[in-house]
Amino acid sequence: MFYPIGRGLDVAGCAQYIRRKLPSTMTYTEAVAELEQLLAQLREVPSDIDQLHHRVARAEQLLAACRDKLRGAEEGLAELRQRSE
Repeated sequence: MFYPIGRGLDVAGCAQYIRRKLPSTMTYTEAVAELEQLLAQLREVPSDIDQLHHRVARAEQLLAACRDKLRGAEEGLAELRQRSE
């Protein structure tokens, strides 16, 4: 597992990073809320490159999880449509 000590986060920042939920265990709503928070942080203040990298990497993880959840919902709906025909 990757821990970002030395990559723009101190020990407290690393502990916060570790406590975050894995995107695969989050609800869609939780993932979107964190994405919105990351976007606001990216718009706020220019970060150093390590913080920028960390935030973009987390956003990519969250986006992938959201896509998977949406894809799963689409497949579930398609299955329901097939059953009802």
